[in-house]
Amino acid sequence: MQWIPFGKNILVKPELKGKIVGEKAIYCLYGEVLAIGEEVTKVKKGDTIGWTLFGIEEIVEKDGSKIFLIQENDDFILAIKRNEA
Repeated sequence: MQWIPFGKNILVKPELKGKIVGEKAIYCLYGEVLAIGEEVTKVKKGDTIGWTLFGIEEIVEKDGSKIFLIQENDDFILAIKRNEA
């Protein structure tokens, strides 16, 4: 099944386990952006982003892999790493 995000939503495949980041001890996950909605402006497919877990639900696909659907806003996305060639 292929998921297609709409609006400001970003589809992300987690790559690493959560880490505590910074002085505020924010627990976050990191992952690769698989697809973006048509209103997403700051993130591109292939980027790696770090996001908070608060308010984010995971989607479990048939094969058991997990993906996340995250809105592009400052409440959830903490950092972006460009994966440029």
